[in-house]
Amino acid sequence: MGKPGQGTIEMTEKAPRIKINIETGEGLIIERTDIFSKVRQYSSWTYNVAAWAIWLMLMRPLIVIFLWYLGFKIARFQMIELEGFRNLHFFMYALLAVSCIFLAMLTWNRYNVFLFRGKERRKPLPDCTDADFAAYYKITQSDVEILKNSNVDIYFSEDETIIFGCGENKNIKALYAPLLLEKHFAPVVNTQLSEKE
Repeated sequence: MGKPGQGTIEMTEKAPRIKINIETGEGLIIERTDIFSKVRQYSSWTYNVAAWAIWLMLMRPLIVIFLWYLGFKIARFQMIELEGFRNLHFFMYALLAVSCIFLAMLTWNRYNVFLFRGKERRKPLPDCTDADFAAYYKITQSDVEILKNSNVDIYFSEDETIIFGCGENKNIKALYAPLLLEKHFAPVVNTQLSEKE
């Protein structure tokens, strides 16, 4: 066992081959979901659901046209051929259904008026002030003044900072972490990231 070339090799038994019945399709791999990994099974279901959703979304106009046509045919059959327009009970039920829908919509409308009347929610955000800009990027307000009066080149670094090149060998280092907004809105503890060279 210690010498090279000697030793035993264990031969694993091969799984028996499955015979496929061409006529019934029994034994086809598509029918044997037990051999697929869980990831493969779930991704297959996800792809299928997404594809059906996209297909239904694209076919929706045709489905709507078909449903309108079907509704017209049913209404014509019920009202004209079966003389449903002479049935007083039908109109009572129809009036009740329309009234319920109307009351539901009116209640929803009044509820929204009660909540939002006089409250304009579409106001634009106020302009960003120099203090807000400085606080967001963790620089000083004097740095903001320099940036406003300079042609700025922006350099991205790998340590969640950006460097504003303001010309004349003057650079301002600022925080830039768009995916970690809590860093931008964290209170400043007497230290600024700005560095001027």
